[in-house]
Amino acid sequence: MKVIVAVNEKDQIAAHAGQCERFFVYNVDKKEIVGQQEVSLAGNKSAGCGCHGQSHGQGHQHDQHHHRRQEPHICGGGTPMVEELSDCQALLCRSAGAGFIRKHQLRGCQVLLVKERDPQKAVLAWANGEILVQEESPCSGH
Repeated sequence: MKVIVAVNEKDQIAAHAGQCERFFVYNVDKKEIVGQQEVSLAGNKSAGCGCHGQSHGQGHQHDQHHHRRQEPHICGGGTPMVEELSDCQALLCRSAGAGFIRKHQLRGCQVLLVKERDPQKAVLAWANGEILVQEESPCSGH
């Protein structure tokens, strides 16, 4: 099974998956991690969602809310994600917008907003059915 974890520059689980440029992709078999790779989206324009400047719900434009930079993110709009981030069973992050979650769920990927900050611990907890999830995302307004 493939599990993706959005990570920040400190290799901890990222706070906002839609802005994330780095992901750890774990292969899990029989409740153990059997492989891991890092995927970087920095500078990969094809990985973005293509929604910059378009309506992003709640009466605001996507480029008007709290994104700090103009690099692409993967909220799951019209353009395809990079191959390494597709076909996963779960994507673990600390927060994500409703659009990001919905679009990944439509692809069959369960998005879990986790409390754990250590990627490997979170993946093993997920594999063993012991993952602790947050009740609500700080990004639930978009």
